[in-house]
Amino acid sequence: MLKKEIKKVILQYLKEKNIPFRYLNEENRPIKIESLDTLYLFTEIPEIFSGCVETCVRFKDEYLYCQSYYGQPVVHNKEEAIRAARIINYLNMHLSYDCNSLYEHTFIMDETAGDVFNGCMMRYEIFSQHFQESMNHILNYSVQQILDVYKPIFYYVHRAWDYHRATKVAIDQELMGKKG
Repeated sequence: MLKKEIKKVILQYLKEKNIPFRYLNEENRPIKIESLDTLYLFTEIPEIFSGCVETCVRFKDEYLYCQSYYGQPVVHNKEEAIRAARIINYLNMHLSYDCNSLYEHTFIMDETAGDVFNGCMMRYEIFSQHFQESMNHILNYSVQQILDVYKPIFYYVHRAWDYHRATKVAIDQELMGKKG
């Protein structure tokens, strides 16, 4: 399937399931709605500092890029950026998720905005072959994955936990997820 077809199928799915979404005009100029290439999804999660996890789906020429992130920046200064980079490196090197055989996520920190997110590239041909799994990945897995590492990231970056405790909680969370 091509970009246009995938976008149409995803929009139809979201509408059928009554899942709220909106388009983002990242170019900040007048543009036809069918030409917009970014969808925005929102999940309320009162337990975390921002109260939500946001997900953006960006339609590129050969693939879509999905990223989920906390609704507010995690990093506000250089010291926090260094701490965030350290814990994110740990997560990327030591946590392995069952989904990695189909879609591989990477944790990333946007130094400019202070956001921490997980990013995942989904090639259109794989997406169309595994449509239901792909939609589940965007709507559920991506959100749950960033939520699972919320405490290790947030508490370590803001000095509530030391590095050892943050990494131990991250590993314990991963092991709990594999058992359940």
